[in-house]
Amino acid sequence: MKSFLLKGKIPVSKWGNLPDNTFFRGEIPDGYSLGVSPSEGYIILDVDVKPNKSGFDNIPEKILEELSKTFNYKTKNNGQHYWLKTDIDLPNSTSGLNIDVRTSKGYVVWYSNKGFPKGELGEQL
Repeated sequence: MKSFLLKGKIPVSKWGNLPDNTFFRGEIPDGYSLGVSPSEGYIILDVDVKPNKSGFDNIPEKILEELSKTFNYKTKNNGQHYWLKTDIDLPNSTSGLNIDVRTSKGYVVWYSNKGFPKGELGEQL
């Protein structure tokens, strides 16, 4: 896993060149957010909520119950990021269902002004 500064949703550094286990340290400046990329062997299921279109509507209730047991957190627009361990090599992908997959070759935005809770992540995965 690695984390790095974003201005909007754009990285301010060449994040793909950062080694794994590199974390932004310190307080996130006003106007910035944090990009978080999972390590290989993990994916982030990014469920978006947009006006009149929610990714949650496309996930069966039983699966949502199981996903709630993983490390997860609410996003800025009431979506959810679910972190999952996998041994399947998946690409980053988007769908018309408002459900995206992010791998070590992609990232999600962490909107808190505090650093990413990497200790909490390790305990839950």
